[in-house]
Amino acid sequence: MDILNAKMAVHGFSFRLKGATRRIVNPDWSTSVVQRFEWIPKLREGEYKTLNVFTVMRPLSYDGLPIGGDATYPEPPEGQAAALPIDGVRLDQKMLNPIKQQKYSVENALVHEVGHWLNLLHTFEFGCSEFGDWIEDTNWEAEASETCDFSKNTCPDRPANQTVGDPVNNLMDYAIYDKSCGKPFEFTDGQRYVQGNKVSSSW
Repeated sequence: MDILNAKMAVHGFSFRLKGATRRIVNPDWSTSVVQRFEWIPKLREGEYKTLNVFTVMRPLSYDGLPIGGDATYPEPPEGQAAALPIDGVRLDQKMLNPIKQQKYSVENALVHEVGHWLNLLHTFEFGCSEFGDWIEDTNWEAEASETCDFSKNTCPDRPANQTVGDPVNNLMDYAIYDKSCGKPFEFTDGQRYVQGNKVSSSW
């Protein structure tokens, strides 16, 4: 909780711990995106605005590919009852390993997933198309950045990219896991607005 608040306070968000952590051992529960329907409804607590964070020991996957975490997106009021049972954030527990933390940033991974929970897409979500990530002040990006290559520019024909390039140090890209970056990772003003607006309209 301290980590999350330290990272999110600068962006205008704060969280309060309401429940104790629990360790559940059940080898029959899958960690695939689809099969989270099996176990999250059994463990989730609180109302729709209550953030539930689950760490899982078995590797998370999406379409057969490993992922460090995932999250549900917020729903408007009329859809919240149906969405509530699986609402929340999941993190691969290996991100909490001290050895892993020497190279990878679990803090940024958590903030990234909470960003999704507050309605942010990846910066590379729709590539170089006119939609981008639907945020006006984030630059376009054709593919995820996995390292801090600040010369990367995968959408050079987009006007905004002609001076800055890809949003490598954005919290909704994938370079967030790399601790060697040297630049702070951040949300843009537009991303902060979307998160705040979704909170006020959904809750």
